[in-house]
Amino acid sequence: MLRIIFALLINILFFNCVTLSQSIKLIPIDRFHVLDTAQFMVTYDVDIVNDPLNRKKLETDHIVLLIGRKFSKTYSQRIYLADSIYTVLLKRDSNYPSLTALIPKVEIFKNKNLQQIIVTERADDPDPVYLYEEPMINFNWKITNERKEILTYSCVKATMAFRGRIFEAWFAPLIPINDGPYKFCGLPGLILEIKDSTGDYAVKCTSLHKLRNGKLIKKFDIDYQTTTREELMSFMRKVYKNPVAYYKSHGIDFCTFKNGKVVPWPPDYSWPYNPIELE
Repeated sequence: MLRIIFALLINILFFNCVTLSQSIKLIPIDRFHVLDTAQFMVTYDVDIVNDPLNRKKLETDHIVLLIGRKFSKTYSQRIYLADSIYTVLLKRDSNYPSLTALIPKVEIFKNKNLQQIIVTERADDPDPVYLYEEPMINFNWKITNERKEILTYSCVKATMAFRGRIFEAWFAPLIPINDGPYKFCGLPGLILEIKDSTGDYAVKCTSLHKLRNGKLIKKFDIDYQTTTREELMSFMRKVYKNPVAYYKSHGIDFCTFKNGKVVPWPPDYSWPYNPIELE
């Protein structure tokens, strides 16, 4: 029993130490409004190379795609679980740990009726959650004759260029759903796998469920800061280029734990910025 408690304490200490270097803003998820009811739920594993100079170091995320008649929603399962814990502990007025992960901090809604994409993105604490809208993207897909099987479904390969990257997708014609993870859509079948040519982002379907009782597609009721995609990208580049100055402007000393001691980062320290959209 003592070993278990000790292991948990070590895990908590390590978790909180890392949050001093970078943490994801958590939000309460008990206040929301319903956009639609999902008929399908698709899960994907995502492997991400955050630092092109260190390609062996991968960050893994698990994302969920909920598909309804009017809306679909893509979100990170890791962030959703952290938000769930945060919401419970917040009600108890208890301390809560931070989530540290170099994963896309976005929720993406596709409004099929208005042909519109709504994106909410979290910067690191202490910034707000940003929101921007853009028209549904007309991807210039090139469908090939190549085929392979994914989760027993025969899939067809398609390629296209999108905002600085070249993508290869595999879609299932026998699943006649014009959707996919992230902002991707526009193929005559559900996208089960997609990756960019550099291998920085590789997304692969792990499960597909038809929901008998449906699942609510929720948009959480928080104070979003409205922006544009271009403004948000410019802001994020500045933060990642000089996080020490950014945190200091918020009254936070940017530091980490090393050999059991709190060590400040050098002023010229930067994070690698390698988003899925380079342009």
